[in-house]
Amino acid sequence: MQLEIDRDKAITDKVILIQKAVRGMKKRTNFLRVRRSVTLIQKMWRGYRCRKDYSAMRFGFLRL
Repeated sequence: MQLEIDRDKAITDKVILIQKAVRGMKKRTNFLRVRRSVTLIQKMWRGYRCRKDYSAMRFGFLRL
């Protein structure tokens, strides 16, 4: 009986370890995807703002 209990505990521990690794990998993959998306949005916004500010500055110099 004790051997079966020890075997079940060992198998359960290994299954939990595998589940933890898979869940962590899925979370990390999702995190990296979100981070790439955020970086893309930031890049597009900053480029837009720079072009807009440059255009306003250029228009200001043209009026002089």
